[in-house]
Amino acid sequence: MKLKRFFSAFIVCAVVLTAFAYTAPISAAESTPDTVAVSDYGVNDATIIQKFAADLITLSESEQNEYDFERDGRITVSDASVLQKYLCGIIKELPLIPDETESTVPSTDRNEESTTYPVTEPTQKATDYETQPRTEPNLLELNSYSIELGVGEKFKLFPISDTFGFEPNYISTDENVAVAASDGTITAKASGTAVIKCSLGNGAEASCKVKVLEQPKKIKLGKSSLGLKVGENYEINATSNSGSKIDSQSLEWGSSNEYIVRVKKLDGNNCEIQPVSQGTAYVWARTGNGVSARCKVTVCGSTVKCIDISSWQGDVDFNAVRASGYDYVILRAGFGNEISQKDNRFDSYYYAAKSAGLKVGAYWFSYADSSTDAVLEAKTCLEAIDGKELDMPLYFDVECDYQSTYSKEMMSGICKSFCGYITSNSSYRAGVYAPVSWYGSKLDKSIIGLGYSYWVAQIDGDMSECTLFDLHQYTWVLSVGGISGDVDGNYIYNLNIVDKCS
Repeated sequence: MKLKRFFSAFIVCAVVLTAFAYTAPISAAESTPDTVAVSDYGVNDATIIQKFAADLITLSESEQNEYDFERDGRITVSDASVLQKYLCGIIKELPLIPDETESTVPSTDRNEESTTYPVTEPTQKATDYETQPRTEPNLLELNSYSIELGVGEKFKLFPISDTFGFEPNYISTDENVAVAASDGTITAKASGTAVIKCSLGNGAEASCKVKVLEQPKKIKLGKSSLGLKVGENYEINATSNSGSKIDSQSLEWGSSNEYIVRVKKLDGNNCEIQPVSQGTAYVWARTGNGVSARCKVTVCGSTVKCIDISSWQGDVDFNAVRASGYDYVILRAGFGNEISQKDNRFDSYYYAAKSAGLKVGAYWFSYADSSTDAVLEAKTCLEAIDGKELDMPLYFDVECDYQSTYSKEMMSGICKSFCGYITSNSSYRAGVYAPVSWYGSKLDKSIIGLGYSYWVAQIDGDMSECTLFDLHQYTWVLSVGGISGDVDGNYIYNLNIVDKCS
């Protein structure tokens, strides 16, 4: 380390001596005693620029004009950087101030017409800074020079310029208002103004002005009520009364019913409302000091589209399916009670759909005419699926004409036998697919009470008013990119059914 500093000191001294010996050219004349000297600028001037940029001090118009090294009509940290580069010898001269003057030097050739050459009047002169060797620049730049916080809020302050191995030291001018930890983390304590001073062991320092606003006495959300559809996410924000600031880090978001609406906290005072099923719930926000507000969210209808397919669809381009706006697909795994009746495209469909990023469910078409037969179909179904991971339930498809002649008790028993075997012998969630007219007439409502998902078919029907069903098959003649011919179209009304299981 000592050797490294020695070479650093040697290089900087060489640069400073070179800068000191530098003289600006005056004219085309070969020799002249007139030179442009360096001005009386030093590290204190860089500190003054930083403090002015942080709104900690004021400067007269002439002083601002002198420190405007970038000549852009304003004083910023960039002007301090220009001065730093000059003091370190990185650049050889500073830009001229606007009121520069000119003098003339007569031509030395008497046979030529008199010619004048512009000469810049000296605006700089040597100082002790350039004559004394240094090991590190004394200019310090921070990531912020003025911040506004709410009580309890935190901010990480740190140097953005080279500290040359020195550990920054942070001190607050008023620890009742804001305190600074050794790592530069500022914590707002009470309303008021404080200055956090950062310094290095080589004498470099910079400051950050911290304004702390009082805790909120009242907050409100961007909306007091919302009407959304399942899958229609909405971003909402919280604001507080004038003169106060919400501590976003301690701001909490929640839902009165996460089965209907979920929330995702975003940056700042924002939150994403995520409707997942139909119904009504309240989204609320609460500050660190206990002030709260809420928004009523009514969820009706769905934007979440799903298709169901079998080998009848032939070749399917699942990437094109997803590009068409479909993120969910339910695949036929097979039918009947023999493994030979497994859908011959189930495996290839499954892997291609997963590869394209779709969430996958499955269904088994039933011919069962008894509870015993339903169990045999369930066993065959599990054998066909062979432990593949599903993102949605495994549905028991009952829709045959002869099944519609069975009593409610018999048909309900068949469905319960299939679903019960699936849930008892695997980690899959089970469900039933049937025409909507079967609900209550051929299928007992207790099926839903047992936790089985309910997928209903009602072509061209509107199911948005019903909160009992998870999926609605609304068409058999949907046109989807990546599939030739017609395909069944569905809306998912309950995203709670989308869970991974092995």
